[in-house]
Amino acid sequence: MMQRFKGLIKLKQARNGLLSYQRNFSALPYDAQYDDPQDQVLVEGRAKSRAAILNRPASRNALTIPMVARLKRLYESWEENHDIGFVLMKGSGKAFCSGSDVISLCELLNEGKMEECKTYFQTLYKFVYLQATYLKPNVAILDGFTMGSGAGIAVPGMFRVATNKTVFAHPEAQIGFHPDAGASFYLSRLPGYLGEYLALTGDKLNGVEMIACGLASHYALHERLDLIEERLGKLITDEATVIETSLAQYGDLVYPDKTSVLYKIETIDKCFSHDTVEEIVDALENEAANSYNEWCKNAISKIKEASPLSLKVTLHSIREGRFQSLDQCLAREYRMSLAGMSKRVSNDFCEGVRARLVDKDFAPKWDPPSLEEVSKDMLKKRNLIQFYLIQSILRQNSLRQLRTKPTHHHNDKYRTRSTEEDNQQDDLFLYKSKGQHLLTNQRILDSIVRKSSVNPTDTVLEIGPGTGNLTLKLLDVASKVVAVEIDKRMVEVLNKRVKDHGFEDKLSVIREDALKAEFPKFDLVVANIPYGISSPLVVKLVYGANPFRSATLLLQKEFARRLLAKPGDSEFNRLAVNVKLVADVEFVMNVSKRDFFPVPKVDSSVVIIRPKDHIPDVNLDEWRAFTKNCFGKKNKTLGATFKQKKKVIELFRLSKMTSSNGEEINRNQYVCADDDGDNEEESDGEECHSSSCADRELLLFKEKIIEVLKAGSFEDKRPSKLCNEELLCLLSMLNQSGIYFHEQTKPRNVDNVAFAAAYS
Repeated sequence: MMQRFKGLIKLKQARNGLLSYQRNFSALPYDAQYDDPQDQVLVEGRAKSRAAILNRPASRNALTIPMVARLKRLYESWEENHDIGFVLMKGSGKAFCSGSDVISLCELLNEGKMEECKTYFQTLYKFVYLQATYLKPNVAILDGFTMGSGAGIAVPGMFRVATNKTVFAHPEAQIGFHPDAGASFYLSRLPGYLGEYLALTGDKLNGVEMIACGLASHYALHERLDLIEERLGKLITDEATVIETSLAQYGDLVYPDKTSVLYKIETIDKCFSHDTVEEIVDALENEAANSYNEWCKNAISKIKEASPLSLKVTLHSIREGRFQSLDQCLAREYRMSLAGMSKRVSNDFCEGVRARLVDKDFAPKWDPPSLEEVSKDMLKKRNLIQFYLIQSILRQNSLRQLRTKPTHHHNDKYRTRSTEEDNQQDDLFLYKSKGQHLLTNQRILDSIVRKSSVNPTDTVLEIGPGTGNLTLKLLDVASKVVAVEIDKRMVEVLNKRVKDHGFEDKLSVIREDALKAEFPKFDLVVANIPYGISSPLVVKLVYGANPFRSATLLLQKEFARRLLAKPGDSEFNRLAVNVKLVADVEFVMNVSKRDFFPVPKVDSSVVIIRPKDHIPDVNLDEWRAFTKNCFGKKNKTLGATFKQKKKVIELFRLSKMTSSNGEEINRNQYVCADDDGDNEEESDGEECHSSSCADRELLLFKEKIIEVLKAGSFEDKRPSKLCNEELLCLLSMLNQSGIYFHEQTKPRNVDNVAFAAAYS
């Protein structure tokens, strides 16, 4: 009771502005054994969603050990629950989350309970990674204080809603710590050197500024949050686009005002682009002296209030995070956090918490007390920075040049650092124009393997393995993997990684174009397919000579939607019709573009294609030509399509040739479905009116077509509204009336050379 009373007093002081801006963490002592974790994280059940509510309002929802453990358990269970489409997280009171309960952590350290601190950081960082790789849409309402690790549990998520009351900051250096919980990943990817500025000064951003620099995805007034939550609570969906539309419905279009720090980005880039904290301070002092810039003086003052050791650690962490994936950043930050709390080199963390949050004398005794006294040996002893890595990067290309184009949207080549297990290989250039986007999200890779239902006796065909992120997981569960990869460099990396894991006897590599390669027998297909070859490759698989159980394909989201489209959908097309004639297509999950490196422009989707046991008794060449004619203009009625003069003449010629040929119909041809029918002809051509048809036979042929369409009630129907059964019925009626769409010649063998030529 006394603790709660003290919490209310401190909250009132904060409202009255009596606490310094450095007060960004909870100052309430915490003992896990006395608090119920269910009270600290509440749960709301909705139509097809769940909401986790951080419930320590007196402590600005500061994170504790049981809180992060409960959050992790909840999100893991919700991810596996098929009745839940998406999840939401928010804070109670006037804060989303002020970060870690650092006073509790210091108390644990002083009591010698380092293992409990380790447990906290392990669980916290695992939850951050879970958020970033979550397989369902997740929303975070960032209303109020969103600071430190409180930002870390939200920023990696899919949707982040900032408000006019949002206050974002990373003030860890001011208490002798470092920005963690993935901060070195997302701060290093902010425009210019804004991340370095925020991390070193602990300065704040409001909700509008978060939107402007990409930390938030949506902005809404605090007063509209109830409407947003009510709207989301009624949704029965797991589709991210539907959720995004609902968020945007109550959102606002906002721009930073002229006093925003974002308008000082040129000065920030000029000063914070230097390689050391000392150089950054010197640059700020020169700028302040030359231009009498008061903002520079304030920045210098904030930097000098922070721990010198933490400043250097923070700068190196942000710079190294620029070249690492999120999981690599979290692993490094975990080592940094434990080293920073171990007191092997300095007691700055506990000293900073004492001075800022406990005694509040704001006079910390930093050790060492100045930047000049922080040596490389001190950093090495704490195992914080891999100096050889940052120096190597700086030698190859100056950091300033790399950061001037932080997102590289217009570059065709991307440079990626080697992973820890591949750190002996040279940097690998990835070509975006060739569709070289590597899936790096380990949880999604695991999910793809799990959804593929690989048996220990299966041979898996993997198309486009890249550097082997998915291959290694397939080799772990399959009897054999046949990888088809055209890039020689990728093959070399793949072979090395597989050999290092002892799987070389289970891997067979075909270095050839997948469209031209002859595939050996296989049981399953797993592929990350570039957009440019998606159609022909899907067709080659489903109409190829090799029977298989299923194909789990990672496709560009737009293409997957067309493949999954149903009659009446705007995306319904010839591709969907032809593929679904011989196979069933199932949607599995969406994959964010942020889960790839380099980051593509659009999201992706995973689908599973399962060949049907029995297909309709139809000539596939005839079917192909028929659907091509129908979907040439898919939104025109069939009557309007088949009344065109050129169309009637063409069908008349083909039908005459077929009837005079009398050859047996070939039922073994594949359907060339690479044209999905969306590229419509520019002109319809003239209708074949009786006045322009000199040939009586041609006129009778046209009337025969119209009679068939009327007999089946197809004349006024559009092909985009018809299912396969209706299209098959129409084709059968037309054929029975002597109307054909393909010249029925003697059977032809379809080899790989002919197949490739069809798509060249």
